[in-house]
Amino acid sequence: MHEELEEVPVLAAPATVAISIGDSTSGAPALEAIKRSGGRVVTVRDEEILASQRQLAAHGLLVETASAAAVAASSAGARAGLFGDRDQIVCLLTGSGAKWSTQLISSVAPRVLLEPSEAAISEVARTLRRSG
Repeated sequence: MHEELEEVPVLAAPATVAISIGDSTSGAPALEAIKRSGGRVVTVRDEEILASQRQLAAHGLLVETASAAAVAASSAGARAGLFGDRDQIVCLLTGSGAKWSTQLISSVAPRVLLEPSEAAISEVARTLRRSG
């Protein structure tokens, strides 16, 4: 569930829906913040990230998957008993899901190619209605 890390690996093409997590500029500062705060690292699956993204969207927050990963990790940490009764959990949701619209739609309707046309939009709408 959690890992001890001394260095943050930078992956050229991370195999995750939260692609901006692999950004080489954010890994080292994130690891430093974890160390300074006495925090822990929790891993989550893509399905957990997407579920958190949908839950946030249901409450009016359209965030990118990397931001939703923080919520998924806090939920996983809570389930694993990593937090005490008085612990406060803060998730910074800084990335807008609007800039990742193709990724958002493909996670719900993976066979739909998003094109700027009325026919493509209608197909996405039909697919989303069917997937419910």
